[in-house]
Amino acid sequence: MAWLTALIKAVLEWLTAEVKKDTKASDADAIPEATKRSWADRIKEQQDKMAEEREANTPNDCPAQYANGICDDPDCYCKKG
Repeated sequence: MAWLTALIKAVLEWLTAEVKKDTKASDADAIPEATKRSWADRIKEQQDKMAEEREANTPNDCPAQYANGICDDPDCYCKKG
């Protein structure tokens, strides 16, 4: 009967070790904060750049034709009206 107790203890120790491994693996899957900040900075830079480009492009720079001051090109960057 002592061998059964030893077997159960061994199985429980093995399962406990596996659970700890899984916890560590799930932590490793998380995206590091430094990477998240880097991505956020890149996104912010792109948004600022796009805002500057929009401000620089006045309706006079628009290649589309205007009818009553409204751009008739649905894909135009200067959408007015």
